[in-house]
Amino acid sequence: MVLIDRVPTGIHGLDEVIQGGFPKGDTILLTGTPGTGKTTFALQYLVEGAVRHGERGVYITLEKSIDRLEARVHPFGWDLKRLEKEKKIMILDPVIKTEFGEDPVEWLQSKEVQKKINAFAPQRVALDSLTQLLQYTREKGGIRRGIKTIMDSYQLDATALFIHERQYGGIDNVEYTPEEYIADGIVYMQLIREADEYHRGLTVLKMRGTSHTLRILPYIIEKDGIRVKPSSPLRITKSGIKIRF
Repeated sequence: MVLIDRVPTGIHGLDEVIQGGFPKGDTILLTGTPGTGKTTFALQYLVEGAVRHGERGVYITLEKSIDRLEARVHPFGWDLKRLEKEKKIMILDPVIKTEFGEDPVEWLQSKEVQKKINAFAPQRVALDSLTQLLQYTREKGGIRRGIKTIMDSYQLDATALFIHERQYGGIDNVEYTPEEYIADGIVYMQLIREADEYHRGLTVLKMRGTSHTLRILPYIIEKDGIRVKPSSPLRITKSGIKIRF
């Protein structure tokens, strides 16, 4: 049996259900509905690498400014400015004027950006979000080619996390998109309604070379970040929790 090198995610409770972490060098799609904590997940993944494993991380955001990110992670005690100053994390937040025809994929592939990222030599990369990137690209050949172009832009020994927005819908209604067919792994985050209350649920739908459960695992967002509870999976039955969107 060939042992696969793993990259610990830093998400409490998740690594134990994916054999220790993401397969090193893979591209993971973090997909989910709005409000499920995808940005928090991605930043927690990068902070884990920088603080606990001495791994450099790059965060590319097309939707949030650095100041907004700082404000978002402050309650968790993550000091992004300090990590940037120590050159452990690099945050790129370009202003791309799509209304004037500027293409985010072309920006990502520009020599200037490639040189900057390659010089930083990150072991971890997070893109927020792939959905936003592909929405405005002029890349020919459809979504599949656009995604492949992004994934092939950098020859890095990095494990990448791409955030992907999904419309509301139950686990029974999950339809695979072109992005998901190309990715090596898929982590699905959702909100599940029970009467007048919502529960957060996470499912590992796909992970290359990894034995993992397909159950919906409850998770909470605490003062130190996201915590998954693999020992108490959500059960959706006629008399119990139902997904009703």
